[in-house]
Amino acid sequence: MINDAIEGNEHIGLVVSKSPEDENPSPKQIYPIGVVAKIHRTMRGKDGNLQIVVQGMQRFEIIKWTQVDPYLKALVKQSDDIIEEDKLVEIEALRRRMIELVGEIIKFMPQVPDEVTNFLETTEDPRVLLYTVAHNMKMEHDERLNILMENNLRTKMRQLLQIMAKEVEVLEISEKIQSDTQEELDKVQREYYLRQQLKSIQKELGEADEVEVEVEKYLKKFEEIGLPEEAKKEAIRELNRLKKLPPQSAEYGIIKTYLDWITELPWNVLTQDNLDIEHAKTIFSRPSRGFYSSFCGAAWRGQNQFRTKYLACIRP
Repeated sequence: MINDAIEGNEHIGLVVSKSPEDENPSPKQIYPIGVVAKIHRTMRGKDGNLQIVVQGMQRFEIIKWTQVDPYLKALVKQSDDIIEEDKLVEIEALRRRMIELVGEIIKFMPQVPDEVTNFLETTEDPRVLLYTVAHNMKMEHDERLNILMENNLRTKMRQLLQIMAKEVEVLEISEKIQSDTQEELDKVQREYYLRQQLKSIQKELGEADEVEVEVEKYLKKFEEIGLPEEAKKEAIRELNRLKKLPPQSAEYGIIKTYLDWITELPWNVLTQDNLDIEHAKTIFSRPSRGFYSSFCGAAWRGQNQFRTKYLACIRP
C-alpha cells in the first residue's frame, strides 16, 4: 500500500482499529472516522519494519469499503468539524484559554523553545490550534480517539481543555514533590557534611566521637556476655543503624534502648531446677500468694485430673 501511494503520489488514510492486536483487521474492526495523510518520508528500521513520516491533512468519514485484499480501500467523504455560528464568541474564549494552558504547561518544560509558544499565540484558527496541541499533548488512547470522533469543534475544544487542566495539575504536584524531595536530600547532605566536619574537629582536639564510643561499648558488651550468633547478628545490624544516626534523633534513643535490653538479658546464666512435685505443692500452698497462688492451685488440681507428669509455675 505504501509503495503504491508513493508511486502514484497519492495520499493515504489513517484509521484506528478496534482490535490493535490484530495486524490485519477487517472492515468491521475499523472506526468510521479517519485522517487523510501525506507521506513525507519512509525508512526501514534495523528490525526490518517500515517506518513512515506523515502529515495529517483532513478528517474523513468512510462511506463504504471497496477492497479488502491485498490491503483495505474505501470510498470516503470529507468530514469537516462543525462550527456553530452562534457559538463563535465561546469558541474564541476557548481558544484563548487553550493558549493560556499551553503557556502554563510549557513553563514546566524549559527545553521547549519560545518559538513554539509564539506560534501558538499567533494562531487564529481554532482548528489548527486544537489539532496542534492535541498532537503534542500527553493523553490516553481513548481520549485521543474521542477527540477524533467528535464532530463539533466547540465540544472538541472543551474535551481538550479538560485534559490540559488535568495535566497542569499533575505537573504542579510533580514539581512540588520534586522540590520537597530535593529539600530533604539537601538537608541530609548538609547534615552529613556537618557531621564529617565535626568528626574532623573532634579528631584534631583529641576527642572521641560520641557515637563511636557507644558503638565500641556495645561491641565489647556483646563479647563479654557471649551473645548467641543469631542474637549477635541482629544486634550488629541495629548497631550499624545506630552509627548513621545523630544522637539527638528519636530513633537513636529507640535503638539504644533496644541494645541495652539485649545486653542485660542473662544469655548464659543457668539455674538448677527443682522438678520435685511435692516441693512445688508445698511452695504454692503457702498463704498470701494472691493471683499466682490461685492460678497454680488450679493448675495443681488439673495435674491430678489429667495425670500430668510435671507442673511449671512462676512465682512473683
